[in-house]
Amino acid sequence: MKAVIGRRYRRLLVPYAGEAWQDLVRFLRETQTLITGSSARTMFLGDVEHDMRDLNLVVPPTSFNILDEFLINTLGYVCISVISHPAMALGIKQFRKYTKQGKVMTLASPPKDKNILHTILSTPTTADMIYMTTGGVTCLYPQWLDQRVAICSGTGNLVLSTDKLGCAGELHDELRVKLGTAFIGEACGNRCPTLWHHIQEKHMRKSTDWDLSDSVTKTFFNVDIEWRLNTYCENPACRYNFEIMAGNLETLGAFNRMWTLKQKHDSPLTLGDRFRRQVFARRDTLSPACKTPIDDHMQDS
Repeated sequence: MKAVIGRRYRRLLVPYAGEAWQDLVRFLRETQTLITGSSARTMFLGDVEHDMRDLNLVVPPTSFNILDEFLINTLGYVCISVISHPAMALGIKQFRKYTKQGKVMTLASPPKDKNILHTILSTPTTADMIYMTTGGVTCLYPQWLDQRVAICSGTGNLVLSTDKLGCAGELHDELRVKLGTAFIGEACGNRCPTLWHHIQEKHMRKSTDWDLSDSVTKTFFNVDIEWRLNTYCENPACRYNFEIMAGNLETLGAFNRMWTLKQKHDSPLTLGDRFRRQVFARRDTLSPACKTPIDDHMQDS
């Protein structure tokens, strides 16, 4: 089985590195680089029959220049852009896009105070939250990928319909891209995009190793990251639905308004007003991939 997976991995890399593919593997391992995007998803699903056009790499900030020089000087790629998609602004600090003979490679790294997984968690859909080392592959939200469904994150909701980023803004034969969870026709339960998760929660990921010397599970060691897919839920059957939450808080807001007027103070924003202002403001920005797990629904502005 390991031999089969090894051949599959080689088949993915050879089109981008040719005879130097083993050198590429060595540099990926030494720099602790992750491969993400469609290549990692193809490796996870086992469908490597069709050629991949892009190879997306995410590297720690300290190794960015090392891999950049290797791609240009050794593999012969030409840098054509240094600007990442605006929706990924909070997850990417440095970015390069390269091309060579019709193949495209991208190289990205997170801000210096962030972990490399922050970039993975800032991707536009659940189907893009997948990555591999040279020895294994990990898929976050495996329950959705098993159903061939991609749920948009806060980042994905910032991608225009005329644009494309990851699985967002693109039509797929093998994936159904959904803006939220309303399509399930029932309450979200633990599938709600507003719920916080910790990277150590094993039910949130599915991993497979083929080379334990570079096991993908090492990316979880000593990592303390919490994230959520989105800041609001549009599923009308979910108790965390945006309109339901706003209506509940408006009731409290009315009481708050009467109390402040009685105290002869200027009437501030009600809790309901505050909530709506926060949500709409956040819909115009990226939802953070990691922060202290507080309930933002009840946080005052």
